[in-house]
Amino acid sequence: MQQSSDSEHTPHGHQRRHTSAVLFTSGTGNARLIGYTLLAFLAVLALCGMIAGIQWYFASSWLQSGQGKAAAGTAVDLTAYGISGDFFGGVNAIVSALAFAGLIMTLLMQRTELHQHRDELRMQRDELQLTRKVMQEQREEMGLQKKSLQQQTFENTFFAMLRLLREIQATLHLTELMQQLQQANAENTITAENYAAWYTAQATRLSHYIRTLEELFRFTDNSNVPDRQRYMRLVRAQLKPCEITMLGLHYGLQSDSRQMVALIERYALLCFLPRDHFGEQIRHLYRDTAFHEQSEP
Repeated sequence: MQQSSDSEHTPHGHQRRHTSAVLFTSGTGNARLIGYTLLAFLAVLALCGMIAGIQWYFASSWLQSGQGKAAAGTAVDLTAYGISGDFFGGVNAIVSALAFAGLIMTLLMQRTELHQHRDELRMQRDELQLTRKVMQEQREEMGLQKKSLQQQTFENTFFAMLRLLREIQATLHLTELMQQLQQANAENTITAENYAAWYTAQATRLSHYIRTLEELFRFTDNSNVPDRQRYMRLVRAQLKPCEITMLGLHYGLQSDSRQMVALIERYALLCFLPRDHFGEQIRHLYRDTAFHEQSEP
């Protein structure tokens, strides 16, 4: 009952009630017009019959009075019948005029019905346009809901991966490992071979961290959420200076890491790179965009 009551207050409900009212009014008007026409036609026929009866009565009285008889006393003068025939000829003219009037009224009725049919088609067209508008609004609302769900799903996964990265950071002790690497290459420029040897020795401790960080970067970059730069800044804010240094060395010294290098340069992931011995070497491995904040592409 509540649903039917609510539907009466919707635009569709008002449109349907207006259409029904127009149809009811048009049907009632046509019925009244037909009824009035029949009554008028019957009234004219009754009047013609009454006049014909009076005419016949006076003609019969005139004949019975003997004024219409011939001098021989046996033949009847048919002049009165000719007068009656002329009268019925006039009645035929009246009936013909009524038939023509009925034809005119029929045409007028058809014209009225055509106008009403045109109005009905216009109302149906308006109702169809209103329905399309409502459907369009529903599609837009569904699109917004879909985007909101995608945003929520992305953030749930993003922050879950970010928590995993923090847990790995807590057990990594990367500061000590990077100090060892700096001491071994304090006077010389670090090469790809030196870094590869150091990373291989520490692979059991570092590989899980590197893979998690790389997947987090790629997941954020491949998402359809707006303002991906903001999420990348959140990841960058979790990195310690030694982690940023290792990130720059790890992908800058490898020839098969072009995709990660592009991400580092696109989102300025080395923006807070320390200005130490390794930092100066790393700045020659990337473009300037890796060290300066950029707007999201």
